[in-house]
Amino acid sequence: MTTYLIGGTFSFGVDIVKISKRLGHANPKITLEFYAHLLPNADNDIADIFHNAIQSNAK
Repeated sequence: MTTYLIGGTFSFGVDIVKISKRLGHANPKITLEFYAHLLPNADNDIADIFHNAIQSNAK
């Protein structure tokens, strides 16, 4: 159940520091080690940034 709830907070854009504190983790690194796979579309966001940068430099 916790994994489901954490995934939901990530998808709503809640700050990882706030999530970490709510879970009682000593720091956000611990939270990310357990739940990084739940970050929504992390690779897609980076790909979009690179794509847009390349397109704007090509003009």
